[in-house]
Amino acid sequence: MPATFEIDDDKRLRQQYDAGFAQGLSEARMENGIRLLRLLFKQKFGPLSPSIEQKLQTAKQPELELWVTRILFATTIDEVLIANTNPSTD
Repeated sequence: MPATFEIDDDKRLRQQYDAGFAQGLSEARMENGIRLLRLLFKQKFGPLSPSIEQKLQTAKQPELELWVTRILFATTIDEVLIANTNPSTD
């Protein structure tokens, strides 16, 4: 006997699919941002320490965006990764 779906079932499935797709895109963007920032760090400051790699892997989107803007003018990696700074004031 073939499976049957109700309209509400289809809507729920579509919502779950859309939510999963959006989450996947968000994760891919984060990974690309981390990859780009890692490349910039290496080009400007040389090889990265394990602690810097860990910071990159655990960073949230606002931190990554802040670091990308800071790298333009920083002379050390520590200047980029300054903690406890409000991104809206930089």
